[in-house]
Amino acid sequence: MKVTNSSGCAATDTLQLTVNPLPIVNLGPDTAICQGESLTLNAGNPGATYVWNTGQTSPSISVDTAGSYWVKVTSSSGCAATDTLQLTVNPLPVVNLGPDTAICQGESLTLNAGPGATYLWNTGQSSPSISVDTAGSYWVKVTNSSGCAATDTLQLTVNPLPIVNLGPDTAICQGESLTLNAGNPGSTYLWNTGQTSPSISVDTAGSYWVKVTDNSSGCAASDTMQLTINPLPIVNLGPDTAICQGESLTLNAGPGATYLWNTGQSSPSISVDTAGSYWVKVTSSSGCAASDTMQLTIKPLPVVNLGPDTAICQGESLTLNAGPGATYLWNTGETSPSISVDTAGSYWVKVTSSSGCAATDTLQLTIKPLPIVNLGPDTAICQGESLTLNAGPGATYLWNTGDTTQQITIDTAGSYWVKVTSSSGCAATDTLHLTIKPLPIVNLGPDTAICQGESLMLNAG
Repeated sequence: MKVTNSSGCAATDTLQLTVNPLPIVNLGPDTAICQGESLTLNAGNPGATYVWNTGQTSPSISVDTAGSYWVKVTSSSGCAATDTLQLTVNPLPVVNLGPDTAICQGESLTLNAGPGATYLWNTGQSSPSISVDTAGSYWVKVTNSSGCAATDTLQLTVNPLPIVNLGPDTAICQGESLTLNAGNPGSTYLWNTGQTSPSISVDTAGSYWVKVTDNSSGCAASDTMQLTINPLPIVNLGPDTAICQGESLTLNAGPGATYLWNTGQSSPSISVDTAGSYWVKVTSSSGCAASDTMQLTIKPLPVVNLGPDTAICQGESLTLNAGPGATYLWNTGETSPSISVDTAGSYWVKVTSSSGCAATDTLQLTIKPLPIVNLGPDTAICQGESLTLNAGPGATYLWNTGDTTQQITIDTAGSYWVKVTSSSGCAATDTLHLTIKPLPIVNLGPDTAICQGESLMLNAG
């Protein structure tokens, strides 16, 4: 620059101008947070100096109160810039499920989460209120229209009801009494009879109920029982009885609900076959009981033994003896103590003793065939001849000659017999009578000579 004064004198000077940029300051858009949250504001521009309207001089600050926040940032060149952010703090929804609560078993509790936009319960439900009846911890997260959420938790206790069981409707026998016990010691009791004790004794037909209140939880339960008075059951096993060995007797206890025999059985009737005393206790559906006893005697059976199955030879017979008894019946129709049999088959006998008890036994009879022996008809041979006798098939042979072979040769007049025994032990015989016919006596005389023209008379005798 050149400057001339009024005297006409002039001078010049020069200046160099530098324009420094302002720092860039951006706190972001105006923001809303939820109550209880905080927001960090960062002024940026490392190496600069900072002045916040909160009085803080750090590059960033954390804020959680609604209001206007600005910062002045001065760079190292001395240039400064500012930015402002408006912070809104949205309130949380008010969530109050109430104090931890106890309910009685069978009741339910409605939990109400209060005003909100959306709801999430730990049960998975999403309604403003839910109904619960199970012990446990229940919480809900409520989010309002501003997106802020709050939770609350309630612990639910489910107190059990007193267990009151007077038992099933019952009948007792006339003259008996029944004690009804409400249980639950330390509770409060009220009977429809007006009594307030834990148990009462009753002996009159009717309906009885009790209300039991647990003194600690206040929970109450009741039960009712109908009492009937019933007569005793009628039990009659009949007179003492005798049966035969091997038989059984059915003892019937008659109508009832439950049965107990001294055998340990519990059915209405039992079958017995052992001597002794038998009793039964019969309890009716009313619970009344009666008993009866019967003495059982076992009569022995007659001993019948025809022996083992037997085989005899054809032509033999076997005597079957049934042993001691009062009466007899054979399958042949005979009624004697013993019979004689000679035919193959099955033979049985039923023997009845004087006590009326009967037993049977059976024998199988087999008939073994005899060997076939045939020496042929009585025979005559000429003197000097012989005859062969063949006894036929067999196991062993015995001839009256002492021979033991199947066949023999004979040449002497007489009676010949053979005994042939088969492999089964059966034997048969046959006899043949042999006659020896004598030769004729022929004598023509001595050798003789005659003359030519002569003749000789020969006489054969």
